Formats: sequence, structure tokens, C-alpha cells
Amino acid sequence: MWPKSARPNPKDEINLTACKRCGDRYTRLWLHRELCFSCEAALREEGRCPFNDRCGCQSFCPHERLCIVCEQHSCEQCCLLRGDGEDVWQVVGHWQPAAIFLDFDRTLATTKRGASPLVGNHSVDPDLATV
Repeated sequence: MWPKSARPNPKDEINLTACKRCGDRYTRLWLHRELCFSCEAALREEGRCPFNDRCGCQSFCPHERLCIVCEQHSCEQCCLLRGDGEDVWQVVGHWQPAAIFLDFDRTLATTKRGASPLVGNHSVDPDLATV
């Protein structure tokens, strides 16, 4: 049951926003990324990312019920970890894996959004240079 502050009398509040899934209108306090708490919880219960349909269940952690992509979540049980060069260096030193797979941007170099490290003022992460 929603509290009164979620859906005040229309005469009292004119800034109501519709949930993008159910269409019910709430004050912004009760919406997160344009979803009401009920819809967000229902999508998480289904094992899907509540914020991006493209993520679906492939990038959804069933252990913590969080999206690895949208919420920048790490899960050791899923064997998916997010971090910077120092984190990679620590993991390699601790687990000594035969192979590691890294996202180039913000891990190996100081680039973002697929930018070339050869253009502009970018550098290689010094912690990863030793790995």
C-alpha cells in the first residue's frame, strides 16, 4: 500500500509523473529511473533488469538481484567483477587465473565510450602495466 505522499490529492499536487511501466502517477520521490517501487521490485523478482530492456536477464545477478551493467554491480558468485586497474592487479595476484577478460574503457586506459587511446591525452593504467 502506497503512503498518501506518493499520490496526493490532484488539487494539492500538480507535479505527478507516470511510471513508465504501469502508468500510475506519483511524485518523483516514489519513482527511480521513471519506475515506481512496485514495478521495479516486480521486474527484479522476474530476474530482469528493471531499467533497460536490452539487459534483460543476461546481465542480471540472481544472487543480489541487481543489474551488473546498469547498476555497476560486481558478484563473485557470478564471476563478474567491476573495478579499475588496481582491482584487476589484486584479483590476478590473488586468484592467478589462466586468462582474464577486460573491458578496455576505464580499465586498461583512461578512455571512455570506446574512444581511441591514441587520440588525445590518455594513458595506460600503471597497475595493469605490471600484470
